[in-house]
Amino acid sequence: MDIDPGWWDTASFEGRPVAASLEDRDVSAVLRFLRSRGFSRARLAALTGLSETRVRQIAQGRQRVTSYEVLERFATGLRIPRWYLGIGSRQDAERPTGGAGSTDRGLHPDALVQDSWDDLLGVLANRIDTCGRAGLRRPVEGQLRLISTARRSTAGDHRRRLLVTEARWTEFLSWVAANGRTPARAHPLLTRAHKLAVEAEAQPLAAYMLMRQSQQALDDGDATRAVGLARQARQLCPLPSRTLALCLVREAEGHALADEADACRDSIG
Repeated sequence: MDIDPGWWDTASFEGRPVAASLEDRDVSAVLRFLRSRGFSRARLAALTGLSETRVRQIAQGRQRVTSYEVLERFATGLRIPRWYLGIGSRQDAERPTGGAGSTDRGLHPDALVQDSWDDLLGVLANRIDTCGRAGLRRPVEGQLRLISTARRSTAGDHRRRLLVTEARWTEFLSWVAANGRTPARAHPLLTRAHKLAVEAEAQPLAAYMLMRQSQQALDDGDATRAVGLARQARQLCPLPSRTLALCLVREAEGHALADEADACRDSIG
């Protein structure tokens, strides 16, 4: 099942127009609406780049979404015109007439392909949890070649989304490499993932890639580099609380590795 862009204009849920929920940034209601339309929690997590736990907490009203970055994830992943959530201009909501040359973001084949790549990445990540990393390198490399080819042939918001997709797949490949037969490849892959995130102007994702590089530096025993990368990541504000916490953990670990007890306690605090 795919998201119908018309839902945001015409659908109602729990006795209220979905458009009104969007205007109030009531993401909880939007998630419950999509769940009622058959979207699984795993699918919604893959579309928005959030964890299933966080999707559940938002849907249950235990977390309210106020961060621009998270609202942007919902707008992009769920194909909600940005101005409906108050984070863009009305031009984002223009609808095609249905003729040739239609450019509606919700029906654009590039967006459907990107969603498929996001879903597949989630499937492969779950496979690692159950079956390990064996045999994943070549399939992941093959998908990355396809993503890179698609990214070079598109522009605008679709290109930006593909940059984010490519960054995430590249980081995933670095994880596979670090725990496989080619651990030396993990470093350049993470560097490339960070570069792609920066080009996409996705600051939270760029910060996450720096945090992962800090983690690699810790594995290499380089405390100074680990702390420096973690601090660099924390400067890319605003960050999701989880990414910020991970950066502080890496920073604390770097200080601990350097036997800097006071600085370690400060990061933990």
